Amino acid sequence: METMNVARPLVQPLLPTKATNEASSSSNLSNTKNLSIYGNEDLQCLPDWLKGLPYLEMLQVLECSKFKDLSPCIQDLTLLRMLMIDNCEVFNMSNDDPITWRSLRSLRFLLFNCLPKLSALPQGIQYATSLEYLYILDCKSLASIPEWINNLKSLQILSISACPNLKSLPEGIRDLTSLDVLEIKDCPVLLKAYWSRLA
Repeated sequence: METMNVARPLVQPLLPTKATNEASSSSNLSNTKNLSIYGNEDLQCLPDWLKGLPYLEMLQVLECSKFKDLSPCIQDLTLLRMLMIDNCEVFNMSNDDPITWRSLRSLRFLLFNCLPKLSALPQGIQYATSLEYLYILDCKSLASIPEWINNLKSLQILSISACPNLKSLPEGIRDLTSLDVLEIKDCPVLLKAYWSRLA
């Protein structure tokens, strides 16, 4: 089995239940490569049974209203290539342990979309040096992009959209020699500051 969707009507609640414990020990699921978790109102962090999915390459968490943290389970997903966190109202990674990201050596694509509580990017991202595509969309509390972004030497696309409180970009962004596309859209404070410097 390569693709699995976990939705509230199928597993309720996701953490913990007999159904999820059985899923974690099931050899039929161990080869799963793509996993979407959506619409679960009880999920607060990644479930422990993800450790039983060693070949997982794509993970999406969508519309989980209480989901706020990736730690510590994220460190076990060593083959993960795509990570998407979408429309999770309280996601903020305030307790982020940067060390947990060091094992994500295969991560290529990262999407943060519609995360109103995300005020800063998780510090651990700086260790995901294989990252090529970073999308930050509709994160209304995000105020800055950290200087450590210049550690992402493989980054090819950086897209930032609908972040109305974003005030500046770091100087280190100039050191991203692999960057082909820098897209800034609907970030009025940032764009106003940029144009005032050019005036």
